[in-house]
Amino acid sequence: MKILELRNVSKVYGKDGALTRALDGVSLSVDAGEFVAVMGASGSGKTTLLNLIATIDDVSGGSILVDGRDVTAMSDEELAAYRGLKLGFVFQEYNLLDTLTVYENIVLPLTLRGVHRAEADARTRDIMESFGITQLRDKFPGELSGGERQRTACARALVGQPSLIIADEPTGALDSRNSRNLMQLLRMMNEKYGATILTVTHDPAVAAYATRVLFLRDGRLFDEAARGGKTDDELFREIVAINAAAGGADYDV
Repeated sequence: MKILELRNVSKVYGKDGALTRALDGVSLSVDAGEFVAVMGASGSGKTTLLNLIATIDDVSGGSILVDGRDVTAMSDEELAAYRGLKLGFVFQEYNLLDTLTVYENIVLPLTLRGVHRAEADARTRDIMESFGITQLRDKFPGELSGGERQRTACARALVGQPSLIIADEPTGALDSRNSRNLMQLLRMMNEKYGATILTVTHDPAVAAYATRVLFLRDGRLFDEAARGGKTDDELFREIVAINAAAGGADYDV
């Protein structure tokens, strides 16, 4: 079942003789339960891609379907519902609300949707237990370690059972240990809960956690690597080889 489908999507900035084509006829699909990474250098169009899916920006051409509905044709009211019901976000800086406790941060998406209090409480407690943060229930973000904030942010993204979880360079501000921890959390969300995840990154080590990797260059998809039966290390080496063949940066393997 296709959760996400892009059909010949383009995004052009500027006008007249000063046009920048950030995306140029991108078509792709993500099936339910996939963990897909889009890899590309700075300026390749990967953040633009996520912004279009999140409806932070508008397409210049083409269509984007989520659960079979074209988000580019939605009204403002429909878009608000789409963002609230269909999408979950993992932000680089976590974006936890400092004045809310861990429990309150996680339950917030359910509260905003009007989920019955008993159901919202049960789902929040289940997620907190799975993420090993039950003991942090009444703490505020300022009292948490970096790893605890990661777990809280991921739990919040997952609790609403969105169709698609989006992560834009989620490890960009993290050291290598915390990067590994976060990617292991995303993998757990994918494997245990069946969450469909789309992340963008420039880092092959991050992309190697995914089940499929798409390569973006100058606004166009040019290659793909699928996990199949490969180990993380084998997929990492394939990613590095594809990137190097395309003229990208070299990485230690």
